[in-house]
Amino acid sequence: MFCLQLKGDAEAFAIEAKAKAEAEQMARKADAWKDYQEAAMVDMVLETIPKVRAYCQVATQIWDLQRASVQSKVNSVLRVCFRTRGVSTRRKLSTTGPRASQTVC
Repeated sequence: MFCLQLKGDAEAFAIEAKAKAEAEQMARKADAWKDYQEAAMVDMVLETIPKVRAYCQVATQIWDLQRASVQSKVNSVLRVCFRTRGVSTRRKLSTTGPRASQTVC
């Protein structure tokens, strides 16, 4: 009987030791995953910054092209309006458009 109790205590001790070791291993894995997750997020941000910068540069270039296109179209319309009113087109047109006191067409 004493032998069975010692065997049971030994098995219980072994199970407890194994459970503690597994719990410690899981805690270490959780810490490693936490560190990995933070590092992965920093890595993704650092990889994304150049892409965002490139998109901003492209967007700025597109905006400049569109603005130049609109400005060119406005200047063409102003030239037509001035020609129909007999105003010389040799004079340089304002890029900001007509003043409030001017009548264009």
